[in-house]
Amino acid sequence: MPLNVPDPTPPSATRESLWRNAGLERTAEGLRELLEDPFPLARTIAAAALARDESRGAHQRSDRPAADPALDGRHIVVRRGETRLERWD
Repeated sequence: MPLNVPDPTPPSATRESLWRNAGLERTAEGLRELLEDPFPLARTIAAAALARDESRGAHQRSDRPAADPALDGRHIVVRRGETRLERWD
């Protein structure tokens, strides 16, 4: 690895927190906890999951067990630190 380039591998504490709070079963509380993680990608995953307030695909929100039909065709987009839902036609 070149000098002065940070290791892109998340530390074990972040990996454990991701599995616990953003794994297959999630809660808003756990995702908010993950927003405090020092690893930027972990925070981005949490912000995106919180923006979609429903269960969708393999990831289930135990506090929001149903899919929201109003979010069909909408995708989470993160740009310059902003997280939002966009419709892709």
